[in-house]
Amino acid sequence: MTRQPWEVPVAEYGATRASVGQWRIGCIGNSTTKRGLAFPTWHNWPEFDLRNRLGAYANVINLGQAGSTISDHITNFVAWSRTRAPFDYVLLLIGLNTVRTQITPDAVAAEAELTSLYTLCDQVSTKLIGVTIAPWTDGTWTLTREGVRQAINTWILAGGGGMLSRSVNIETAVADNSDPNHPVIKPELAADGLHFNDAGGLVVAEQVFTQAFGGVPLPRK
Repeated sequence: MTRQPWEVPVAEYGATRASVGQWRIGCIGNSTTKRGLAFPTWHNWPEFDLRNRLGAYANVINLGQAGSTISDHITNFVAWSRTRAPFDYVLLLIGLNTVRTQITPDAVAAEAELTSLYTLCDQVSTKLIGVTIAPWTDGTWTLTREGVRQAINTWILAGGGGMLSRSVNIETAVADNSDPNHPVIKPELAADGLHFNDAGGLVVAEQVFTQAFGGVPLPRK
């Protein structure tokens, strides 16, 4: 059987799989990262599509929580970090639910929460990678909230207050700007107004692979 790109060559196994050096990549997100459907019904973009591209020496760990806000991840950080950390990279695609649920939409407040989360992640990782918040449409969308999303994305791409080692802009790859005031996920990439389908997850993984890792699989650690 042909070895898959994410599989470690048999010749490099020691007594256990743990003896093979791999890069640990923790992926923090909401239902965009952690869907409720089982593989392969939905290819979660981190642990399938991204790992496929990063290759045999990438151990991609999905830390997504459906429905989560930035503050949820801050609250739950200690619990998951005890069992999952440390990481070589922490990848964050988080913030949409915060923008959708803020009583008074406020980019500065969301950025402060992200800074708190980045600070926690910095304790268990050597490199933080921020991914821009995808466009959305549902009953929560307003022009004001859209402005907050775009402001946060600008902040992420500027380095997240100096805390991100790398930033990934998925906007141009996933957004349909037919209505310039209300970008949405491209129909061919959307499962619904909030989530990517399989093709969309693949596009997100490709953007992370290209922009954050230079389009080159990780070498043996």
